[in-house]
Amino acid sequence: MIYIFFLLFILGTCLGSFISCVAYRYKLGISIIYPRSFCDNCSQTLQHWQLIPIIGFILQKGKCHFCKQKIPLSSTVIELAIGVIFIFNTIIIANTNLIFTSLLVVWLTLISLEDYYTLSVDSITLEYGGLILLIFRFHTVITNLKANFLIIILFIIILISCNLLNKFGTADTILIVFSFLLLGFYNTLVVILLSCILGIISYLIKRDFSASHPFIPYLSLSILIIFYAINIFKILII
Repeated sequence: MIYIFFLLFILGTCLGSFISCVAYRYKLGISIIYPRSFCDNCSQTLQHWQLIPIIGFILQKGKCHFCKQKIPLSSTVIELAIGVIFIFNTIIIANTNLIFTSLLVVWLTLISLEDYYTLSVDSITLEYGGLILLIFRFHTVITNLKANFLIIILFIIILISCNLLNKFGTADTILIVFSFLLLGFYNTLVVILLSCILGIISYLIKRDFSASHPFIPYLSLSILIIFYAINIFKILII
């Protein structure tokens, strides 16, 4: 079993490294394919051993091999976190839910990073990623639609109206609709409330009320918390 955990940890760190790269290149407005990975400071193309998740950071002692500039810790933290989450999911989740939950974590982390870097999200990543995940849980989507169809439609209209009035971002609106379909109406209300609380706490810590702040990271974290609570730990939220 330990070999399976090890392989899943490696897979998680590789995916963590990949989504960190994708989000950062989205910030720079460059292709995820070309050019090859490079140092932010000296622009030197990185060698293959430098790109190994976690190990590359350790071997370079946290500094660029070429210019000795400190390497941001964020990418390594994400690699480690995704690797640990993959092991955690394997321990507590079985069957197809394992694949879905792991993909959900990766997708939400990616769009959160994009929003954090740029206050925007790549539409293809957001829409097609969300659609693929909802196909995985098609039965759940149908059940939630049948249970609260009119309420969800009304709330979606309100969200779209807020978006048109520039009170809410388009990506935020789409992610909340995704939450409606995945978690149901009332659980999504809890997601929105929890997201607002996390956002307020962040504002109070940063004490920067003039600048715009990303909201998708708070939404994503809240969706994961509620999803794990009701689907994995069987906690009744509402």
